[in-house]
Amino acid sequence: MWAAERALDPRVVAFIQKHHEHLDGLALTAEEAVQTAGLVKTPDRRAWARVAAFIAGHPVLDDIHIKMIAGMVGSQAALAFKQALGATLAVTAEQILLAFARHRAKLKAFSLQDIVLLNEQILLYLNVQRYPRDKVEEIRKNLLAYLKHVKRTGQNEAVAHFASLAEGPRFERAMAMIAESLDLIGFLTDYIQGIQVI
Repeated sequence: MWAAERALDPRVVAFIQKHHEHLDGLALTAEEAVQTAGLVKTPDRRAWARVAAFIAGHPVLDDIHIKMIAGMVGSQAALAFKQALGATLAVTAEQILLAFARHRAKLKAFSLQDIVLLNEQILLYLNVQRYPRDKVEEIRKNLLAYLKHVKRTGQNEAVAHFASLAEGPRFERAMAMIAESLDLIGFLTDYIQGIQVI
């Protein structure tokens, strides 16, 4: 949430969403710190903010960029970041919310995990309120179309995931925006009421 509010590079935000273990790195024991003479770099939150600022001007990252990133967060985290860059989502929250029809076909290849990650990115996007104010109604319509599409394709767990995240306090501003659409609230309410516990 902090990173999204500060518009940090979405590649870093998406990486940390998927790989929480690299957010603060591994704490070294006192013995390990002495053995390495403090020369082992591990990631921390400030380092990831520096990485985001560094890569913001570089749409494509080469090996030299990864080496520089390793100097900020450590080689293990930098290599994991490099591998994750090749597996980024084919569509962004902004694309879904502003032009769903144009990007719908890309969702066919999405796994449940990808949809869950996209759900979080959509709610982050709505929560930080950086969307164009004149597009609010279009965003609501596209969000409803997205959720209906996810349900239609049998990804019911992803719809439940979206509903549970949206009603939590973490995404309060996103839910306030969603709540202004009777169609969206009706869809989410009907979906939740239709869940049968076995």
